[in-house]
Amino acid sequence: MGFTCRVFTALAAFLLIAASTCLLDGVTQEPDVYGPIAGDGTPHGRMGTHRSSGGAELQVSTLFGGENNDSALKAMVNSRGEIVMIGSTRGDDLPVTVDAPQKVPGGSMDAFVAVLSGDGSSLLFCTYFGGSGDDHATSMTLDEQDRLHLVGVTDSTDFPTTEGCYQPENAGYYDAFACKMDLDDGTVIYSTLLGGSYTEAESADRVHLVTVHVDSSGKAWLVGMTYSFDFPVTPDCYQDENGDDGDIFVARLSLDGSELEY
Repeated sequence: MGFTCRVFTALAAFLLIAASTCLLDGVTQEPDVYGPIAGDGTPHGRMGTHRSSGGAELQVSTLFGGENNDSALKAMVNSRGEIVMIGSTRGDDLPVTVDAPQKVPGGSMDAFVAVLSGDGSSLLFCTYFGGSGDDHATSMTLDEQDRLHLVGVTDSTDFPTTEGCYQPENAGYYDAFACKMDLDDGTVIYSTLLGGSYTEAESADRVHLVTVHVDSSGKAWLVGMTYSFDFPVTPDCYQDENGDDGDIFVARLSLDGSELEY
């Protein structure tokens, strides 16, 4: 279903969440309806009714962020009805929680992960995730156990990777990264980089592109673009050399992130 999302980057990320696990299709807003909605759905100021073409109403709308540039990228609803959100931030004042694996930003741009209650009234979890360079979250998904699979791109030379991961160090410029996290206690199950000596960050129109999908076995599949001629490939793969000027890559990681299986 379609959903039009505007990201306000001045003070905070603006998040609109529907009351079900699906985002509303064809949402319209009546004229002269600017202003926030409280967590209980009570409008402040002059607000109109937000309705979809099917008659459903917007039930939750909340602000999230600090004093600097915060960009929300994607939100999903887990099996408990909680809102899981990822994005990137230049701020150092996000409301991190006590179980956050990273409580302070590592550099000028960090990824972040946040979990809100289903009614938008409580922040359940929030953490930074990144190194001393620029770290951009680009995609996420949840597996059957509600564990977060987060991917993005980073040029940090000290990006937080886990012991025994497939690629612990940045191979050059921007590398892709993949992280699996238990949001119940903030445990990082694995965090690894993936890339060659050039860049895995930009498409022809300079958009950061790495996406993630989890298969029925719980393994993460990454799809992105690489300009590296030494991008890691596996034996007997379909195409083992870069065709020049940027190629697509498809990769599968093991359950613990220690191996590149494909």
